[in-house]
Amino acid sequence: MRFKQACFLAMGIWAACAPTVGISQTTPAVSTEGQLFAIDDDPVPVREFLHIISKAQKPGEPLQLSAEEFEQNFRLFLHYKLKVKEAESRRMDETEEFNAELQKITEDLKSQFLLENSVQEAALKEAYAKMGEMVKASHILIKFPPDASAEDSLAVFRMAENLKEKAEQGADFNALALEYSEDPSAQNNRGKLGYFTAFQMVQPFEEAAYQLKPGEISEPVLTGFGYHLIKVEDRKPYPGEVSVAHILVRVDPAEPDSDARARRKISDIHASLQESPDAWEDMALAHSEDEGSKTQGGRLPYFGIGTMLPEFEEAAFSLKETGDISAPFKTAYGYHIVRLENTRPLPPYEAVKENLKSKIIKGQQLKERAVREAGERELLTNNTAYQTLVNEYREGILLFNLMNELVWQKALADSAGLFAYFEAHADRYQWEERTPAVIVTVNKEEHAPEVRGFLRDKPYSTELKNRLEDRFLKEDPLLFAVEQDLYKKEEHPVLSKVNVNKKYHELFLDEKYYFVVLGETLPAGPKKFEETRGQVIQDYQSHLDAQLVETLIKKYTVIINEAEKERIFQELVQK
Repeated sequence: MRFKQACFLAMGIWAACAPTVGISQTTPAVSTEGQLFAIDDDPVPVREFLHIISKAQKPGEPLQLSAEEFEQNFRLFLHYKLKVKEAESRRMDETEEFNAELQKITEDLKSQFLLENSVQEAALKEAYAKMGEMVKASHILIKFPPDASAEDSLAVFRMAENLKEKAEQGADFNALALEYSEDPSAQNNRGKLGYFTAFQMVQPFEEAAYQLKPGEISEPVLTGFGYHLIKVEDRKPYPGEVSVAHILVRVDPAEPDSDARARRKISDIHASLQESPDAWEDMALAHSEDEGSKTQGGRLPYFGIGTMLPEFEEAAFSLKETGDISAPFKTAYGYHIVRLENTRPLPPYEAVKENLKSKIIKGQQLKERAVREAGERELLTNNTAYQTLVNEYREGILLFNLMNELVWQKALADSAGLFAYFEAHADRYQWEERTPAVIVTVNKEEHAPEVRGFLRDKPYSTELKNRLEDRFLKEDPLLFAVEQDLYKKEEHPVLSKVNVNKKYHELFLDEKYYFVVLGETLPAGPKKFEETRGQVIQDYQSHLDAQLVETLIKKYTVIINEAEKERIFQELVQK
């Protein structure tokens, strides 16, 4: 669905406008009856406020707020309802686009609610059993042509049957995939899918694969992609999940020497780790090019079969003991080394039951029209949870459309107003004092003289880092690590210890050598508009939002039921 999830985030309230899952929303143990406030005589019930704030509630725990949190949530909820009222007054709920979007959402919600109780225990246990086994398979895909006729579909089916016959008569299945499969990845993997488990393939494909024994080839299997032939190569128990750390050296396809350089560097890293396994964290920090994990020693979250690149999974799951380190290997991202951190088995059935139910529901379609129609009548007349969610989505769409028109797009389109805001608040957009620097980190003492000899008489320049890398790292990628940027001196662990009036420094900190070349310090001063345009846009949007709220408070009559507000305050606020 296309629903705009930004609606509450724009107000700084709650995590999202509406849940994507979780039909059975919990609410605090507080009476939901009563009117919280009214806007121009339109009542807003207590239950809507409680439903919204309950999204911060952890399952099984009572919702408790501080007095400040309660007042903030109440104020933002009031502002939210004022904006919805304004959107309705502008007839935004009468547009063709609005009605089409709400209808799509309503149909999706109906399907979720109607299917919620249709998933039987046997289906859940069958799915869990599949999760305990993984299948290794190859496939050949024959797609339907655009606007395929019945004759076209039959031709595709017969072609798939013909390929199955060739394979069963001895033709190499993967060679057939390379020649005939219309799955684009077949040109690289020859149809090989590797191992997968439950819910990782489309449902008809999964069902067919799990019915085959190793060596068997399926009949043509119809999915939304076309007809598949599936050959199962192996079946074995699911090994659980692993947690690994990795070191990545990327390859730049645009640079001819990049692959060879990366391969040499990862080999040097691996050799160093063979000598000193305890240096893993330092090596990851200094040399890994995965910015998201290097500061955590290269550690990645737990993952199972079918979630990472096949080469990465193969290396990770081949490690047996915690601390084992793989040989270097290549993926589409570059060269890796992997260290096993931990393993854990498949979770017990009860722990994953609800998640299984959600996944099964997503793959089902209700076919009995009479059953559906009866269920729909029940939803519309008696199901408060369904009605609450529909209304929440409805108001969320209205809120997004209003904010988009009066705040977000207005801030982007109003160039004059944006620049005027920047000039009026220039004190907010200031550079602090910054110092340009090249910082070289040397881990081994024997490497220090080479770096010292090169840097000692070199002035700072924007090309100094590249010159260093070209001079030393082509032959020995692990000689040192180098960084170059503009830094706030006081916030950097190395620069905070040097005198900026001296342009070359050598330091020995935490058993590492640091060589620093400084440029001229840039004084504190105002930022140019182009340097901070993104932040100005955000601030201007907040300004327009505040103006909108102020206007709406004046436009509409708001009557707060202080007795009801006080009652739920007493129930929810921590004593």
